[in-house]
Amino acid sequence: MFKDSFINTLIQFENDKKWMSVANWMNENFSVIQSDRTLLEAAKILKEWNIEHLPIVDQQQRPIGMMTPHHILEAFVNGRDQHTLLETMLPMQVAEIDERTLLSGLPLGSNNTTVFMVKNQQGVLTGLLTQREIFKGLTALMESYIQNEKVTDILSVILEKAYEGIAVVDEDGMIIEFNDAYSKFTGVPRSEAMGRHVTDVIENTNLHETVQKGIPERGVLQNIQGQDMVVHRIPIWKNGKVVAAIGMLIFEGVSEIYRIYERLQLQKGLADTELPPLSSEGFSSLNQMIGTSEAISDLKRIARTAARTQAVVLLSGERGTGKNAFAESIHLLSPIASKSFTIIHCTVEGSKNVEEQLFGQHGILTSGNECTLYLQDIEALSMTIQMKLLDFLRHAPEGFPIQLIISSTQDLFELAESDAFSSELYAQLNPLQLNIPALRNRKEDIPYLLSHYMQEICYTHKIPEKSFTTSAVTYLMNYEWRGNIEELIDVLEHLVSTVNSDHIDVTDLPKLIVDGQSIHTLENIREKQDAEEKKMIIDLLDKTDGNKSKTAELLGIHRTTLYKKMRKFNI
Repeated sequence: MFKDSFINTLIQFENDKKWMSVANWMNENFSVIQSDRTLLEAAKILKEWNIEHLPIVDQQQRPIGMMTPHHILEAFVNGRDQHTLLETMLPMQVAEIDERTLLSGLPLGSNNTTVFMVKNQQGVLTGLLTQREIFKGLTALMESYIQNEKVTDILSVILEKAYEGIAVVDEDGMIIEFNDAYSKFTGVPRSEAMGRHVTDVIENTNLHETVQKGIPERGVLQNIQGQDMVVHRIPIWKNGKVVAAIGMLIFEGVSEIYRIYERLQLQKGLADTELPPLSSEGFSSLNQMIGTSEAISDLKRIARTAARTQAVVLLSGERGTGKNAFAESIHLLSPIASKSFTIIHCTVEGSKNVEEQLFGQHGILTSGNECTLYLQDIEALSMTIQMKLLDFLRHAPEGFPIQLIISSTQDLFELAESDAFSSELYAQLNPLQLNIPALRNRKEDIPYLLSHYMQEICYTHKIPEKSFTTSAVTYLMNYEWRGNIEELIDVLEHLVSTVNSDHIDVTDLPKLIVDGQSIHTLENIREKQDAEEKKMIIDLLDKTDGNKSKTAELLGIHRTTLYKKMRKFNI
C-alpha cells in the first residue's frame, strides 16, 4: 500500500520535468581544475575550499575524471611528486550523466556511486550531483508541497533515499521523523526517538531553535559524540508560521583525512611552497543568487545557458534586485572567466567618459581584447552613443571576443517601441533576457537571504552572529521591500549595529517595517489558522470514528503531535 503511493508520487513528479530533471537539482557552484595543473595545485584547492570532489577537465571543459582528498592522500603516500601533472595520473572515474536525466532514472546505489558529473549536450561539465544535492531537491519538493496531501509520501522519499542522517521536528521541537542512518549513528532506535524532544535524542542540536527562529542554517558544524559534523537545518513555513524543521547530518564533515593531509603537508614542506594565484577559470558560481524559489531556480538555469553562448544578455528588473550579481556570475560561468570583467555605469558616468571607454584609443571595443563588458542601465546611453554602438556591432568581425551583458530597470523592448531607445540597436543586440523578480514576488527566499547576509555582515564586522525571532521573520517576510535586496542589506546593517542583544525581535525592527503590520493583525491571522486546524482535526476524528492513529496518518503528523494539538485546542 505504502509502496504503491510512493511510486504514484514519484510518477507524479516525473511528469513535472522542472522538478525531476537533474539540471534543476545539480550543484552548479563547484570548482574544477585543468588536466595540465599539478597534484599540489589540486591539493591546495581541495584544502582551501574544504571540498570533497574536484573534477578534472580538459581545455574544452569536458570532464576527464575526479580528484578527492583520499586520492590526493594516496598519491602522496605512494611517493608521487607534488609537481606531477594531473594528466599523467589515472584519475578516479566517476559516472557521467546528461543534465536532462530525470532523478528517477539515476542509478542510485549501483557500484557505490556517490557523485555524478553532469554534462550538457556538448559534453561540457555543468554541475555535480551528490546525495546532498538530491536531498536538497527533495527538501525543496517537500517545502513546495507542504500543503499537499502528498507530504507524507515526499518525506518518505527523503528518508528512503538518505544515506545521511535525517531528522524532522514539529513546531514544539518534538521528533516526528528519524531515519535509520541517524538512528545507527546515535544508537537511538527510531521507535524510541519518535515523539521525544530533539534535545533528548541529538547531542548539541539547535533544530528546535530553527523552528522558533524560522531561519535556515546550511553547512554549520555540530559536535556529535566527539565528532565535528556538518549539518543543514531547514525550517518549513506554512501560512506565515514555521510548522516543522528538517535536520540533515552530513557524515563527511571535518574528516580525519584532512588531519592526515595536514601532517603530510608539513612533512613535505607544501605549506612553504608559493603558488601563483589561481585564476577564476577554476571556479564557477551562482551562489550570490540566494534562494530556492522557482523563479530564482529558473533564472540560474538560463544564466548557465547564457554563459556558454556569445549571445547578448539583457538583465532587467527593479533597482536592488541583484542584476550586478547575476552579471558577475554569468561572467564566472563563461569560457572567458579568467579574462577581465568591466562595468560601465551608464547613469553615473558622463557621455564623454562612456564614449572614451568604449571607442577611445584604448577603448574596450576598439582594443578587441577578450573580456566581458557589462553596460549597466543601458537605457541611459545618449542616442549618439547608441548609434555609434549600433554601427560598431554591425561591422564587428566574426568571432568578436567580447561577451556583452546589458541591464535596464525599464522594459527595453517598450522603450524601443516608443523610440525612447534605438529600435535598430535593440534589434541588433537581440538579447537573451533574464527578468530578475522583485523581492516581494519571491518572499519564500527571504529567510535564506536573511541567513546569508546576516552571516556576511557579522563576519565583516567581526561580531557574533545575531538571530531573529519567528515573529520578526514574519514581519520581514510580509514587508514589501521596495528597495529589494539592497534595502534588505541596509536594514540588516542597521540592526547589526544598533541591536545589543543576540536576538532580534519585532520591537527591534525599523518603524517603517512594523507600521501597517500590527501585532494584532498577525495574531488574528494565527487565531484564524488555529481555528481552521482545530476544525480539520475534529472533522477527521469524526470521519475515523475517533481513531487517533488514523487521524494522525491523514494529517501527515505523528500521533504524539496529534495528542499535543488536541490538548492545545481542548478537543
